[in-house]
Amino acid sequence: MPTPPSTYPNPRNDDPWDNDAVHWLLEQPGVAAAWKRGPLFECLRRQPGRVRNEPHRVEQAARLAAKYGVEQRDVYDPTIGKQIVRLIRHDARAPRYPW
Repeated sequence: MPTPPSTYPNPRNDDPWDNDAVHWLLEQPGVAAAWKRGPLFECLRRQPGRVRNEPHRVEQAARLAAKYGVEQRDVYDPTIGKQIVRLIRHDARAPRYPW
């Protein structure tokens, strides 16, 4: 298994690869002016509350991810027993992913 990325702070102990992708997106031109880490993370991961209450922001986040080459991949998480969204960078400096 690849070593989890640790380039960015992760005080909430979120998935390190997802955390890395969100922080990296926030470094892209103009992104931090429109998004904070928490809302971007939740929209990109398609959290149920965001999908229900802010579908337009969830769609904006998806377009942003696609623009910068961050894939939103549906994967099954056996620890919680359901499908979730993982974020995968596809830029030249992206970390190695376990999935």
